[in-house]
Amino acid sequence: MGEIDMIFGEKNLTVVFPNRTQDVYDVSTTGGGQMTLTKDDVKINVAVTQLSNLKHTIAMGLSTFGPGQDAPGSFRQGMITEKALSMTMWKCTSFGGSGSD
Repeated sequence: MGEIDMIFGEKNLTVVFPNRTQDVYDVSTTGGGQMTLTKDDVKINVAVTQLSNLKHTIAMGLSTFGPGQDAPGSFRQGMITEKALSMTMWKCTSFGGSGSD
């Protein structure tokens, strides 16, 4: 539990933890609201769902059963089981509310 920073690049994701350590994953989308994170030949399949798009924030839900497992069918499915790791990601948008920043 806790707050982490998730910085998406064009083809990667950098996860920065509260103690300032970080992990970098290659990212590929698999369609249907899923993505795959890969690091050191280990693949983690993740269900991704946009939860809300408010005027100044966007919320995304991410859920996984862990390395080498299929992703949950949806973020909701991950949330209702005790076997998944699920998190909510919030992003502040520009004051114009466009979501493009």
